[in-house]
Amino acid sequence: MIPWYRADGTLPPGIHWALWEEIKERFAHNPFRSTLLVGLKAALDELHYAGCRTAYLDGSFVTTKQFPRDYDVCWDDNGVDPSLLDTTLVLVGDVEAKRKAQKNRYFGELFLTSKDNPGMLEFFQSDRDFNRKGIVALDLRGWQ
Repeated sequence: MIPWYRADGTLPPGIHWALWEEIKERFAHNPFRSTLLVGLKAALDELHYAGCRTAYLDGSFVTTKQFPRDYDVCWDDNGVDPSLLDTTLVLVGDVEAKRKAQKNRYFGELFLTSKDNPGMLEFFQSDRDFNRKGIVALDLRGWQ
């Protein structure tokens, strides 16, 4: 369940598990946000197809901003077959070009995290001033 926002417009600290329907209901409340959600769904479909089990949603998309710039996702590589991934989802080589390609195709940015390198997941749970904030987690094992 996604908790309500704090006074600063962010989620309370922690990882908040949610179902896709909850994410649609909470975050797609205007046409612009709905468009971002279409891209997010396409990216999650790709990750699920490659065997990704967990994705974490962050960025201004999970705040009270009416028109967030985009969304940010970090995805756990546990169980993922890299040969099945859209190549734009793996930020190696020309990282800036791939980030641009991600935004063009999926309307957001996606980053890798793993239990061996949990830095991105930790980074997602802090704002620019290093204050703790919450993120949303999705279990992709039963993804439709």
